[in-house]
Order: sequence, then C-alpha cells, then structure tokens
Amino acid sequence: MIAPELRHDLEFHRQTGEAGVEVLVVDPVLNAYHKLDELQFELARLFDGRRTLAAISQRAAQQFGVEIPLADLKQFLAQLRALNLLTVASEAVTSRVNLRIARRVFARLDELGVVFAQRRGGAQAPEGGERRGREEEARLIDAALFQLEKGRVGEAARALEAVGQLSKGNARAAMLLKLVQQETLRERRPRDGMWMYRISLGSPDRLLESTARALPFLKWPAVHWAAGVMMVVGVYLALTQLLRLDAAFKALFNFSWLASPVLVAAVYAYQLPSALIHEMFHGLATKFYGGRVREAGVLFSYLSPAAFCDVSDSYRFQSRWARAMVLLAGPICEGLLFSFWSIVMYLNPGASLVGTVAAFLAMRHVFSAAGCINPLIRNDGYYALVEVVGIPNLRERAFRYASGLVGRVLGLPIEQPETSAYERRVFFWYALPAVAMTGIVIYVALEYFYSLAVDAWRGAGFVLFWGALLLSQLGLLTTFWGWLKRWRRELYASRVVRAGAALAVALLAASLVVRTPMRVTGATRVVAKDRRAIVALFDGQLLEVLKEEGDSVEEGEVLARFDARALEVKVRVAEAQLENVRSALQTLEQGARAEEIALSRAAVRESRAQLSFASAARERGRALGAELNTRADSDRLQGIELQVQGELKNRAAALQVLLARPREEAVEALAAEVKRATAELELANADLEVATVKSPLKGRVIKRLGRRGDPMVGARVATGTELMVVARSGVWAEIEVPAWQPQALLEVGQRVKVKFWADPGRSSEARVVAVAPRADASGALTVRAALEAGGDGLPEGAVGEARVLVGEQTLMYQLTYPVRRYLSVDFWRLF
Repeated sequence: MIAPELRHDLEFHRQTGEAGVEVLVVDPVLNAYHKLDELQFELARLFDGRRTLAAISQRAAQQFGVEIPLADLKQFLAQLRALNLLTVASEAVTSRVNLRIARRVFARLDELGVVFAQRRGGAQAPEGGERRGREEEARLIDAALFQLEKGRVGEAARALEAVGQLSKGNARAAMLLKLVQQETLRERRPRDGMWMYRISLGSPDRLLESTARALPFLKWPAVHWAAGVMMVVGVYLALTQLLRLDAAFKALFNFSWLASPVLVAAVYAYQLPSALIHEMFHGLATKFYGGRVREAGVLFSYLSPAAFCDVSDSYRFQSRWARAMVLLAGPICEGLLFSFWSIVMYLNPGASLVGTVAAFLAMRHVFSAAGCINPLIRNDGYYALVEVVGIPNLRERAFRYASGLVGRVLGLPIEQPETSAYERRVFFWYALPAVAMTGIVIYVALEYFYSLAVDAWRGAGFVLFWGALLLSQLGLLTTFWGWLKRWRRELYASRVVRAGAALAVALLAASLVVRTPMRVTGATRVVAKDRRAIVALFDGQLLEVLKEEGDSVEEGEVLARFDARALEVKVRVAEAQLENVRSALQTLEQGARAEEIALSRAAVRESRAQLSFASAARERGRALGAELNTRADSDRLQGIELQVQGELKNRAAALQVLLARPREEAVEALAAEVKRATAELELANADLEVATVKSPLKGRVIKRLGRRGDPMVGARVATGTELMVVARSGVWAEIEVPAWQPQALLEVGQRVKVKFWADPGRSSEARVVAVAPRADASGALTVRAALEAGGDGLPEGAVGEARVLVGEQTLMYQLTYPVRRYLSVDFWRLF
C-alpha cells in the first residue's frame, strides 16, 4: 500500500537547540508549529506519495544506516497524521464534516468564478466540456468533482493528485486540490468555542514594518532603561496611594458598573484601544527581530473585549533573547500603562474624578498584566512556558494526551502520537491545572450571567440564557453524540464502564435505604441577650471612662464621669433663689411680729420729733428777723424739714403695712414663684446626676467609646453620642438559614453545633429557641439559639458557622432536596 504524502505547503526552518539540530515545521493553514529532530525530518521527507512503508524503511536504512521496523514506521505515520502534516488524500470516510468541507469548496469556486463542466456519472469521461483533448485528466477531474459532491474528500483529493502526476501544468486541478486541502485543514483547526470569538482585521505586517522604520529608537538600550525607570516610579507612586487602589479594586470587582450602560460603554471604549496597543507591542518586537506578522484582530474572551496578534513567526528566531523580548513586549506595555495612570493618580489627589478614573485604570492594568503571565490560558505566559519547556502547541497536545489517558482508562482504542517520557510528564502536569482552571472559569461565568439574566428578566431571562447556551453549543453536543455513537460498543465492553455502572447502581440503592443525620447549615453571629446603649444626655467634657470592653459591672456602678463644675454652681444658685422666695412667702403668710411693730412705731415717733425740731428751728429763724439770716440758711432749714417729713411719711406707711392683713394676690404670686424655683432646682439636680454615668444593669461592657488613652477622653462630647454598650451575661447565636436549605424541618428545641472563626478549634453547643423569617425578599430564615456553655467569653458580632440537627433522612432525600425545592418553588417564581 502506497504511503500518504507530506504536505507541500509546509515551511521548514532549521534551528540549533539544546538537543542539537532541530527542524521547525510551520503549518500556514492551521497556524501551528511543530519541532522534529533531524532524523524525523529526513524520514518525513521520504513520504512522497509514491513509496510504500516497506520501501521507505529500506530507503531509510540505505540513507541513514538505521533500520526502522515497520511497526515503528506505522507509529511515526500516525504521529504525522495527528499533527496534520500529511495530505488530505488519506481521508476516505463519508461524514457530515466532509460534506461541509465540500460545500465550502464549491462556494469558494463560485466566489472565484471558476466553472468545471462535467457529465454526471463518476468515472466515465464526459463527451465535451473541459477535457480539451486530455481524456484521462478530464476523467480524473470529473471523478474528483463527483466524489466531492458525495462528501468523499479523501478520494477526491487522491484523484486530483493523480491529475498532478499526469500533468504538472493543469492549473485548475492544482487550484481545486489546494482548495480541498485548505478547507479540510481549516476544519481541523481548533475551534474557539462560545467563550472566544475572533474578528480578523487582516495582516498588519506592512503597517508594523513602516512603524518600525519610523521609530528605530525603540530598539535603543537607553529607551529600554527609561521604560524600566518609568515602571519603577509608577510602582513607587502606587504604593503611596494604596487606599485609593484598594477602593478601585473593590469598584472593579463588585461589577456594579455593569448596571450602567454608560460605564460599560466607557470601559469597552478604553479596553479595545489598550488591547490593540498591547498586541502592537508584540508585533513591533517581532518586526524588529525580522519576523512576520500574519494576522491581527479583535476577540471577545469570556465576553471581555481583547485583541490578538499572530507573532508565532518568532518561533523560528535563533536567539532566545529575541523570542523572550517578543513575549515580554505585552507585559511591558501593561507595565508602562500602569505607570502612566499611577502618575496621573498621584498628580490628582483627593476625590477628584480624574484621580478616581486613573486609580481604576491602574488597577485594571495590574490584573491585565497578571492575566498576561498566566500560563494556563493562551496568553503571553503560555507562550513563555512553551519556550521554556521547548514543546510547541503545548496546550493542544497536552489536552490530546489527557483525552488519551481518559480513553485508556475507559478502554477505548484512541490512538496517541509517540511522545517521550519528558513530554508525558509536562503534558500531565500542564493539563491537570489547565482543565481545572477552565472548568472553574466557565462555571463562575455561567453562574454570573445566569444570575444577571434571571435578576433582570426573571423567567424570560431563564429561557434566554439556556436557549443561548444550547444554541452556542450545538456543535459540541453534535460532536459528543457522534463520539458516543462511534465508541458505544467499546463503552459497553469496557470493564471500567461496567464496573462504574454497577457501582453507581449500588450507590443509588444504598442512598434510597441508608438514613443519616441531616443538618441545616448557615452563617451565624453572636448577639447579646439584653443590651443597653448608654449615650451622653448633654454637651459636656468627658473627664474619664472607668470601664473597658469586657469588664464586668454591677447595676448602679459608675462607668464614666463628665465635668460637673458648671452644674454644681447652677444647683447652688437655684437653692439660694428658692430659699429667698420661701422666706418672703412665709413672712407674708404669718404677718408682722410685735417686735417689728414696736420698732416701726418708735421710728414713727422719732421722725415726728425730728420734724417738730426742724419746724421749731425754722420758726426761730423767722422770729429773729430776716436780716440776720441769709437766703441759703433759710433754704437749708426748709430742706431739712421736708426730708424729715418724707421719712415720717414712709415710716408711717410701713407701720400701716405691718398693722394691715396680707393681700391674697401677693400670697399667690409668691407661691407660684416658690414652685418655679423648686422646678429649677430639681432640673439642676437631674443634670448633675447624669454627669455621673452609671450602669443600668448587671453584666459586662461589650462596647465603649474609643480605647484606653483615646483623645475623646478629655474632649467635648455632643448630646446623643454613644458612650458604652452594656449587656447582660449570656449571648444568643443568630443563624441565617438560606432558602435552599430544608427550612420546613426547623423546630424549636433542636440541637445546634456552632463553630466561630475567632476560635476554630472549639465548638459550642446550643439549642434553638426561635425561628422567624427575615424582613427582606431573600427567603432566608433567622434562627436564634441559646448557647449553653462558653458563651460569655464570645464578643458580640463574632461570626462563624452553625449546624442544626433536624433529624434523620435518607441520603437520596438529602442530596436531591436543593434540586427538588428549586423545581417546586424557586423555578415557578421566575414566571
């Protein structure tokens, strides 16, 4: 049997590596690179489509002096076929994939305007048309077209290759063969899937070449040093703004900005240009070292906008430094953009809009750089790992090796290409975390977008999400179904599958019978049974705080003191005012005493005597004659007389008041004044009382203003400021049970085991004392449990996890409860 032929469109580049001379095989259709040693390369060149395997083995023995058994040669042929290095003529299986390839070939012919006239009938030559006197060539071309219409791509390719052997100048047959090969190989190209969508913008090779010529200084070492200094400065300035970066981190990952179309548009508007700049750095580095950039464009990775640039031509660079610089160009770009925004953030301190946006973008570039160097995704870090381990197409080959291991476990005859022990170790340890990370990322993305759709459109969002997911994965489901149909007999015959099925049946039966304790779990926190908040009742200076958090207190014990000097003065003034008013009222109610009346009468008699003496003096002066007295003496005597008359009148009036009875209006007015003074004194005493803060109950202090030495002590405290919180001895464990837990099984009196994160090595026992629904729309229940021992030492607010023992149920009941509850309750709420 003739061995298949090596493809003619492959490119070969010799390199000197650590293992000696290696040949880099470039696949321009699949955009893949493979490494062969020199012996493998020379052996692959013997597959020319004219020799049998025995002839190739004999020729290798003559040319290389090495005898290669046919079994090893068949294994090497399988390796070349797995790497898609052979022509498509070996494909002779009619399948839906081949029909799709044939349709694309005919569509390309229509686009090019090429028409092949033929007579239906397969191998029989047509009477006219395109044969142009070349009967055999026309017959083979018609046979190829006939086989292509039937979906036999391999047979069509063999017929076209036969045309090429008959006549090297048949351009149409060569063009048709090239189309068949290209479309077949493109069908084998790995699919991006629903999480990766590419939009090619063509080859930027000319643009990058002109840019490299216009900016030759980018290769200067001084520019590289300047870029390094700029990144160091950016990191230093970012470290001085850690609080702002922390706020930007929270804003970046709480995804609240997704609710605003304006913010989403702004993020996308920045993301695409920055991603293109990142990729252009890769392209420029490739051009600087003499490489070629075949393709660039935009892609959406997990619905996030990004870009791509095909710089795989750097594989053929002889210098490791050149290959490293191409790989490092992207992270260097991210570092420069991060430094730029760090500088902008530093120059705009405070809560300015520019500074906030700069912090957000700087944090975005930090995580973008982290993603670049992640080797588990197809990014810069992955290609750097490929360069380190020296295995091109590491991801595809590792996943193929992992699928082969799974097939081997299941007993499926899946062929594996020949690999060395070193490659098998690398494949295993790379595929293990890569598959795990891919699964985690897909799960998180699905859960997030499912919640987003359901929260926004409820039932319509549910249908839209699952409909879009199924439509996007029809190809994968079809492939999986075809895989099952292909390997169903092997699966039925596999001992591993049969043992697994038997084990699954046994576990299912056991789950229907075995009953185990069922527990309801939920987050818990410590709350005080009885807590009192002590607040300042007036503005004043806080002199001292006598108790710290955790201190025990007795009822009525002094906790803190305020400055009460002003209050003490106010109390003394109120006491003096009350005493004066009370004395006046008492005097008015009891009347004048006899001693007071006698004194008043004596004063009246004295005034009368003084008046008689003053009148006599004035009369003597008149009798002696006016000539002897001056006018001033006369006026003085008259003034004395008038003064004495006034005193007599006042003393007489005072005597009448003492002799008269008190009026009722005056008594009532003084009584009211006494009441007012009494109230003022009581208010002053009350203010003085609250200046000394006392405990309203027996317990312990669970919260206080500040800490020991706090500047609030000695400062002025406003009215209403919380000074302390005092709680009685004993605490509750308040448990939040989510809606998907079996809430209907919760009852008062059930046992609870609580573990707090502050003391994870110790568990506390409790008992349910109350079950109540929450006030929000989450559907959760709040369960309150009384801690039986050790609760006094737990601070209020301590969090942990609680498990409530709700009885015994079968394993099937416990495993299927969340699904059954969702289908019976939550699912119908969506509609």
